[in-house]
Amino acid sequence: MLRVTHAGYLPQYLPLTAAATHFHLALQPRPLDTVVIDGTHPATQGMIGRVTFSMAQVRNQPALGGEADLVKALQTLPAASGGAEGSSDLHVRGGSRGQNLYLLDGIPLNHSSHLFSLFSVFNPDAISQIDFYASGFPLRYGGRLSSVVDIQVRAGHQHRWRGKVDLGVVTSKALIEGPVGKKASLLVAVRSSYLELFNLGREAQVRAERWESRSLLNLGFADLNAKYVYAPKPGQRLSLSYYGGHDRLHDLRNGVSNLLDNWQRLRTQGGSLRYQWTPKARWYMEGTLYGVDTRTRSEQATYSFDRRLIQPPDSLFFLQPEVQLDTVSAGTRQGQYRQASLGGRFHLQTQLGRRHTLEAGGEWARHGFWPGDIQQREVVWQPRYRESFVAQSQALAQAWEGALYAGYQGQASARWSVSAGLRLAAWQHERTRYLHPLPRLQLGWRPGNWGMLQLAYDHTVQYPHALVRPEQFVSHTAWVPSTDRLRPQQAQQVSLGLGDIRLGEGIRLASTAFYKRLRGLSMLPYLPGEVMWVNDWEHRLRAPGQGRAYGFEWHLHVRRPRWELSANYTLSWSERQFPGLNRDLWFPDDFDRRHQANVGLVFPFHPNWKFTAFWAVASGHRIQLPRDRVPGNPFTGSYYLFDRYNAHRLPLYHRLDLAIEQRIDLPQQRAWGWRASVYNAYY
Repeated sequence: MLRVTHAGYLPQYLPLTAAATHFHLALQPRPLDTVVIDGTHPATQGMIGRVTFSMAQVRNQPALGGEADLVKALQTLPAASGGAEGSSDLHVRGGSRGQNLYLLDGIPLNHSSHLFSLFSVFNPDAISQIDFYASGFPLRYGGRLSSVVDIQVRAGHQHRWRGKVDLGVVTSKALIEGPVGKKASLLVAVRSSYLELFNLGREAQVRAERWESRSLLNLGFADLNAKYVYAPKPGQRLSLSYYGGHDRLHDLRNGVSNLLDNWQRLRTQGGSLRYQWTPKARWYMEGTLYGVDTRTRSEQATYSFDRRLIQPPDSLFFLQPEVQLDTVSAGTRQGQYRQASLGGRFHLQTQLGRRHTLEAGGEWARHGFWPGDIQQREVVWQPRYRESFVAQSQALAQAWEGALYAGYQGQASARWSVSAGLRLAAWQHERTRYLHPLPRLQLGWRPGNWGMLQLAYDHTVQYPHALVRPEQFVSHTAWVPSTDRLRPQQAQQVSLGLGDIRLGEGIRLASTAFYKRLRGLSMLPYLPGEVMWVNDWEHRLRAPGQGRAYGFEWHLHVRRPRWELSANYTLSWSERQFPGLNRDLWFPDDFDRRHQANVGLVFPFHPNWKFTAFWAVASGHRIQLPRDRVPGNPFTGSYYLFDRYNAHRLPLYHRLDLAIEQRIDLPQQRAWGWRASVYNAYY
């Protein structure tokens, strides 16, 4: 007889026989007093380039607008950095923001931010675990160059229904979860911003203004996460996940003699069906089907007026003159970009003894790209009537992507470990085909109990290209396929790391050196205000470009009974080279930050109170500035002279974030709390 016990649960007795080697347990809970344990695990997890953490670590970061952000937490890691100030863009070891693979329960998301890069799309209340890879990529991941962010949505509570409501400065959230029968559970989480409520009624005022220039800017987003989990038998698990997100921006400007009405909308929907099966103790199988659709729509209307003052009669001199606006011209511009994918994955893993593991699998996907569907219409009434209409619609581009892989993981001895395998990636667009063998290797040596030396080699390929056009409020992104003219992007990276160095009780240090080479990069030149910026993109691209990045990373984690500290420092270089740009010479990347460091402190000074602080400092971004201006003459206009591309750097960037929170437990397993945070405290 086998007796199973666990704190908080009633004991359970199971008959033990020679054939019974695998048990599925569902213990009955025992009522206990509420005890809240809020802890984190050191960032280094043994594998080079990999960090695994829970949402407790994300919530320990002081948040912008009180909203805990997963991607902003990733930006604090040594291998990653953010883009513009306050954005949720992620740049990993010299890569761009379009080279990261975001998987939400197996759903690949090309757009990972809300409010156009202000917040990430991942609701922290619905997430259970995050795996981040900057190198040492497992064979089952592919399709992007720089990093993998694998996010698992947690299952609903299996024993009782419960909910949570969170009211913030910028957003509000609600979550409900509970069992569905005896073998299933459901979780639904919704989130929405309400910045637009502060501008209710102002739109009519801005449109009706006749004397002064006025403007209105509305931003908003909403998203929904849902997950249904069904376990029909021990060792079997079926899960269905859904994500839907919607972003909107309304920019209205009344210049009295002209009116600009600009709308931007982004909508993403995705779902996945995953089946996990453990037929025997040493076997594991997993299959996933997914689909995702992302649409970006832009609408802009421009009106020009002839402003005339109508004076009142002399007998009514005390009245204000009336303003009459006669429409001179009107123009509308509409643009839409879309990218959709439908695919599946399968993974098989078996253990050969206690030290050896074999894995194999594959994936396939069908992609659809609509990089540009634009219409422009203009009507002029004065001084004479004129009308024009321009439409540009690029045909649907379809592509197939597939991959097969096989590999081995094991321990050659008590001190040596190895992980090796081959991933074979394929791509087809019309009559163009690409095939890339991608070897991956990891070696580990543990000289003693104080640390582990690891070496990793990764070869990755990315077939879809992200064309980015930054603007004042919105960064437009259009995804296009690899073609016979635009070749795939490739990266090779070598990493050498010394991790899990124990300097004392609760003190751990990790250090990594890396070198990455990128090929097949693309850049799309555009003019400010250009509407059809993706028109004829294949012939306008600067490609193929090259990139290289190298540097050193350090991570220190200190844990004490009363407080916890984490410190990171990165010294790195990132450069680019494109034909016809900077005289074909290498130049610094836009986000080439030489130095980057941060320190985070978590101090629970009371069982119900917690104080957190975060300080960051980094070199400024690279920018392009003119060194001189040549005045115009009767034959030519004025123009600027530039030095090397991205030759200038912005000033040193630093900030201090502070947060304090309180949690109060109530009877019947209820609780409430509050949290206040300050972003950039000494601005």
